[in-house]
Amino acid sequence: MATGGGTAGTYPYRPSLRVEELSAAADEAHANGKKAIAHASATEGIRRALDARFDVIFHSHFYDADGTLSFQHDVARRIADAGVKVNPTLYVNGVYVDLLEQKAEREGLDAQEQSLLAARAKRYAGQMENVGKLVERGVMLVAGSDAGWGRYPFGDLVTELQEMVRVGMSASDAVAAATSQAADALGVGNLVGSLTSGKKADLLIVEGDPTQDIAALREIDTIILGGQIVDRQGGSRQLALN
Repeated sequence: MATGGGTAGTYPYRPSLRVEELSAAADEAHANGKKAIAHASATEGIRRALDARFDVIFHSHFYDADGTLSFQHDVARRIADAGVKVNPTLYVNGVYVDLLEQKAEREGLDAQEQSLLAARAKRYAGQMENVGKLVERGVMLVAGSDAGWGRYPFGDLVTELQEMVRVGMSASDAVAAATSQAADALGVGNLVGSLTSGKKADLLIVEGDPTQDIAALREIDTIILGGQIVDRQGGSRQLALN
Protein backbone atom coordinates (compact mmCIF):
# COMPACT_ATOMS: atom_id res chain seq x y z
CA MET A 1 0.00 0.00 0.00
CA ALA A 2 2.26 2.76 -1.26
CA THR A 3 -0.75 5.05 -0.92
CA GLY A 4 -4.03 4.63 0.91
CA GLY A 5 -7.42 4.28 -0.69
CA GLY A 6 -10.18 1.74 -1.13
CA THR A 7 -10.98 1.13 2.52
CA ALA A 8 -12.56 3.26 5.22
CA GLY A 9 -10.17 5.59 7.01
CA THR A 10 -7.47 5.61 4.35
CA TYR A 11 -6.44 8.54 2.21
CA PRO A 12 -5.54 7.85 -1.43
CA TYR A 13 -3.84 11.16 -2.22
CA ARG A 14 -0.73 10.88 -0.11
CA PRO A 15 1.95 8.21 0.42
CA SER A 16 1.52 5.67 3.18
CA LEU A 17 5.12 4.52 3.64
CA ARG A 18 8.62 5.92 3.38
CA VAL A 19 10.97 4.77 0.64
CA GLU A 20 13.05 2.87 3.19
CA GLU A 21 9.98 0.91 4.31
CA LEU A 22 8.91 0.15 0.75
CA SER A 23 12.46 -0.88 -0.13
CA ALA A 24 12.51 -3.36 2.74
CA ALA A 25 9.30 -4.94 1.45
CA ALA A 26 10.56 -5.07 -2.15
CA ASP A 27 13.91 -6.51 -1.08
CA GLU A 28 12.22 -9.28 0.92
CA ALA A 29 9.92 -10.11 -2.00
CA HIS A 30 12.79 -10.26 -4.46
CA ALA A 31 14.92 -12.32 -2.07
CA ASN A 32 12.16 -14.91 -2.10
CA GLY A 33 11.76 -14.90 -5.87
CA LYS A 34 8.52 -12.92 -5.79
CA LYS A 35 7.31 -9.76 -7.49
CA ALA A 36 6.78 -6.56 -5.52
CA ILE A 37 3.49 -4.88 -6.41
CA ALA A 38 2.42 -1.47 -5.13
CA HIS A 39 -1.07 -0.01 -4.77
CA ALA A 40 -0.43 3.64 -5.66
CA SER A 41 -2.98 6.21 -6.77
CA ALA A 42 -1.02 9.32 -5.80
CA THR A 43 1.99 10.53 -7.77
CA GLU A 44 4.24 10.68 -4.71
CA GLY A 45 3.37 7.07 -3.92
CA ILE A 46 4.29 6.11 -7.49
CA ARG A 47 7.64 7.91 -7.16
CA ARG A 48 8.42 6.11 -3.94
CA ALA A 49 7.48 2.73 -5.38
CA LEU A 50 9.87 3.40 -8.26
CA ASP A 51 12.61 4.43 -5.83
CA ALA A 52 12.02 1.17 -3.96
CA ARG A 53 12.33 -0.88 -7.19
CA PHE A 54 8.81 -2.29 -7.27
CA ASP A 55 7.93 -4.40 -10.29
CA VAL A 56 4.25 -3.52 -10.81
CA ILE A 57 2.10 -0.54 -9.86
CA PHE A 58 -1.65 -0.80 -9.49
CA HIS A 59 -3.82 2.21 -10.42
CA SER A 60 -1.15 4.85 -11.15
CA HIS A 61 -3.74 7.62 -11.43
CA PHE A 62 -1.40 10.58 -10.82
CA TYR A 63 -3.31 12.27 -8.02
CA ASP A 64 -1.81 15.31 -6.31
CA ALA A 65 -2.09 15.69 -2.56
CA ASP A 66 -5.22 17.84 -2.96
CA GLY A 67 -7.03 15.13 -4.91
CA THR A 68 -6.63 16.63 -8.37
CA LEU A 69 -5.37 14.60 -11.31
CA SER A 70 -2.12 15.89 -12.77
CA PHE A 71 -0.10 13.77 -15.19
CA GLN A 72 3.64 13.91 -14.52
CA HIS A 73 5.72 13.28 -17.63
CA ASP A 74 8.95 12.66 -15.72
CA VAL A 75 7.32 9.97 -13.59
CA ALA A 76 5.80 8.30 -16.66
CA ARG A 77 9.24 8.29 -18.28
CA ARG A 78 10.70 6.62 -15.18
CA ILE A 79 8.01 3.92 -15.27
CA ALA A 80 8.71 3.18 -18.92
CA ASP A 81 12.51 3.28 -18.60
CA ALA A 82 12.45 0.94 -15.58
CA GLY A 83 10.20 -1.57 -17.34
CA VAL A 84 7.69 -1.36 -14.50
CA LYS A 85 4.26 -2.65 -15.47
CA VAL A 86 1.05 -0.78 -14.62
CA ASN A 87 -2.34 -2.31 -13.90
CA PRO A 88 -4.63 0.70 -14.41
CA THR A 89 -7.86 -0.89 -13.07
CA LEU A 90 -9.91 1.44 -15.23
CA TYR A 91 -13.46 0.14 -15.16
CA VAL A 92 -13.67 -0.33 -11.40
CA ASN A 93 -14.19 3.43 -11.43
CA GLY A 94 -16.05 3.67 -14.74
CA VAL A 95 -18.73 1.22 -13.62
CA TYR A 96 -20.20 3.91 -11.37
CA VAL A 97 -20.58 6.26 -14.32
CA ASP A 98 -22.32 3.58 -16.37
CA LEU A 99 -24.66 2.60 -13.53
CA LEU A 100 -25.71 6.20 -12.93
CA GLU A 101 -26.21 6.81 -16.65
CA GLN A 102 -28.35 3.68 -16.91
CA LYS A 103 -30.45 4.82 -13.96
CA ALA A 104 -30.82 8.26 -15.55
CA GLU A 105 -32.22 6.63 -18.70
CA ARG A 106 -34.55 4.32 -16.75
CA GLU A 107 -36.03 6.62 -14.16
CA GLY A 108 -34.05 9.83 -13.93
CA LEU A 109 -31.71 11.10 -11.23
CA ASP A 110 -32.31 13.37 -8.28
CA ALA A 111 -30.13 16.46 -7.79
CA GLN A 112 -27.62 14.63 -5.58
CA GLU A 113 -27.24 11.81 -8.08
CA GLN A 114 -26.84 14.25 -10.96
CA SER A 115 -24.05 15.98 -9.07
CA LEU A 116 -22.42 12.63 -8.29
CA LEU A 117 -22.60 11.56 -11.93
CA ALA A 118 -20.98 14.79 -13.12
CA ALA A 119 -18.16 14.44 -10.56
CA ARG A 120 -17.51 10.77 -11.29
CA ALA A 121 -17.63 11.27 -15.06
CA LYS A 122 -15.09 14.11 -14.84
CA ARG A 123 -12.77 12.08 -12.63
CA TYR A 124 -13.03 9.01 -14.82
CA ALA A 125 -12.31 11.01 -17.95
CA GLY A 126 -9.15 12.31 -16.25
CA GLN A 127 -8.07 8.81 -15.27
CA MET A 128 -8.63 7.54 -18.81
CA GLU A 129 -6.64 10.45 -20.23
CA ASN A 130 -3.70 9.77 -17.91
CA VAL A 131 -3.61 6.06 -18.73
CA GLY A 132 -3.74 6.93 -22.42
CA LYS A 133 -0.63 9.07 -21.92
CA LEU A 134 1.12 6.11 -20.29
CA VAL A 135 0.33 4.04 -23.39
CA GLU A 136 1.72 6.79 -25.63
CA ARG A 137 4.97 6.73 -23.63
CA GLY A 138 5.44 3.00 -24.00
CA VAL A 139 4.48 1.91 -20.50
CA MET A 140 3.50 -1.77 -20.44
CA LEU A 141 -0.05 -2.20 -19.12
CA VAL A 142 -1.34 -5.42 -17.59
CA ALA A 143 -5.01 -6.22 -17.15
CA GLY A 144 -6.70 -6.63 -13.80
CA SER A 145 -10.23 -5.66 -12.92
CA ASP A 146 -9.90 -4.90 -9.18
CA ALA A 147 -13.21 -6.78 -8.91
CA GLY A 148 -14.31 -7.48 -5.37
CA TRP A 149 -14.15 -3.81 -4.55
CA GLY A 150 -16.95 -1.40 -5.35
CA ARG A 151 -19.56 -2.34 -7.95
CA TYR A 152 -17.42 -4.13 -10.53
CA PRO A 153 -18.67 -7.75 -10.64
CA PHE A 154 -16.37 -10.75 -10.76
CA GLY A 155 -16.08 -12.51 -14.11
CA ASP A 156 -16.04 -9.51 -16.45
CA LEU A 157 -12.44 -8.82 -17.38
CA VAL A 158 -13.48 -8.09 -20.98
CA THR A 159 -14.92 -4.69 -20.05
CA GLU A 160 -11.55 -3.75 -18.56
CA LEU A 161 -9.86 -4.78 -21.80
CA GLN A 162 -12.34 -2.72 -23.81
CA GLU A 163 -11.48 0.32 -21.72
CA MET A 164 -7.76 -0.33 -22.29
CA VAL A 165 -8.42 -0.30 -26.03
CA ARG A 166 -10.37 2.94 -25.63
CA VAL A 167 -7.33 4.68 -24.13
CA GLY A 168 -5.12 3.72 -27.08
CA MET A 169 -3.95 0.12 -26.76
CA SER A 170 -4.33 -2.11 -29.79
CA ALA A 171 -6.68 -5.07 -29.38
CA SER A 172 -3.76 -7.49 -29.71
CA ASP A 173 -1.83 -5.64 -26.98
CA ALA A 174 -4.91 -5.79 -24.76
CA VAL A 175 -5.06 -9.58 -25.24
CA ALA A 176 -1.40 -9.80 -24.26
CA ALA A 177 -2.09 -7.58 -21.25
CA ALA A 178 -4.55 -10.19 -20.00
CA THR A 179 -2.36 -13.20 -20.79
CA SER A 180 1.40 -13.20 -21.29
CA GLN A 181 2.09 -9.79 -19.79
CA ALA A 182 -0.14 -10.45 -16.79
CA ALA A 183 1.57 -13.80 -16.20
CA ASP A 184 4.99 -12.16 -16.33
CA ALA A 185 3.86 -9.42 -13.95
CA LEU A 186 2.89 -12.07 -11.40
CA GLY A 187 6.05 -14.08 -11.87
CA VAL A 188 4.28 -17.11 -13.35
CA GLY A 189 5.12 -16.56 -17.00
CA ASN A 190 7.00 -19.88 -17.00
CA LEU A 191 3.74 -21.69 -16.25
CA VAL A 192 0.92 -19.87 -18.01
CA GLY A 193 0.16 -16.91 -20.24
CA SER A 194 1.07 -18.16 -23.70
CA LEU A 195 0.65 -21.20 -25.93
CA THR A 196 4.14 -22.55 -25.38
CA SER A 197 5.46 -26.07 -25.00
CA GLY A 198 5.80 -26.99 -21.33
CA LYS A 199 3.21 -24.54 -20.05
CA LYS A 200 -0.27 -25.40 -18.82
CA ALA A 201 -2.75 -26.08 -21.59
CA ASP A 202 -5.12 -23.21 -20.78
CA LEU A 203 -7.02 -21.96 -23.83
CA LEU A 204 -10.02 -19.76 -24.54
CA ILE A 205 -11.60 -20.40 -27.94
CA VAL A 206 -13.95 -17.70 -29.20
CA GLU A 207 -15.95 -16.78 -32.27
CA GLY A 208 -14.17 -13.99 -34.12
CA ASP A 209 -10.71 -12.49 -33.78
CA PRO A 210 -10.10 -10.62 -30.50
CA THR A 211 -6.82 -9.21 -31.82
CA GLN A 212 -8.97 -7.19 -34.21
CA ASP A 213 -12.10 -6.71 -32.08
CA ILE A 214 -11.56 -7.16 -28.35
CA ALA A 215 -15.32 -7.70 -27.82
CA ALA A 216 -14.93 -11.09 -29.55
CA LEU A 217 -13.70 -12.39 -26.19
CA ARG A 218 -17.33 -12.41 -25.10
CA GLU A 219 -18.26 -14.91 -27.82
CA ILE A 220 -16.99 -17.98 -25.99
CA ASP A 221 -16.96 -21.30 -27.80
CA THR A 222 -14.77 -23.52 -25.62
CA ILE A 223 -12.71 -23.21 -22.44
CA ILE A 224 -9.79 -25.57 -21.89
CA LEU A 225 -8.15 -25.55 -18.47
CA GLY A 226 -5.10 -27.67 -17.84
CA GLY A 227 -5.83 -29.71 -20.96
CA GLN A 228 -9.43 -30.42 -19.99
CA ILE A 229 -12.51 -29.00 -21.67
CA VAL A 230 -14.53 -27.14 -19.05
CA ASP A 231 -18.20 -27.98 -18.89
CA ARG A 232 -19.71 -24.64 -17.93
CA GLN A 233 -22.69 -26.50 -16.48
CA GLY A 234 -20.44 -27.66 -13.68
CA GLY A 235 -17.73 -30.12 -14.69
CA SER A 236 -14.91 -30.89 -17.07
CA ARG A 237 -13.87 -33.67 -19.42
CA GLN A 238 -10.53 -34.79 -20.72
CA LEU A 239 -9.48 -33.29 -24.04
CA ALA A 240 -9.07 -35.98 -26.70
CA LEU A 241 -6.03 -35.27 -28.84
CA ASN A 242 -5.92 -37.05 -32.21
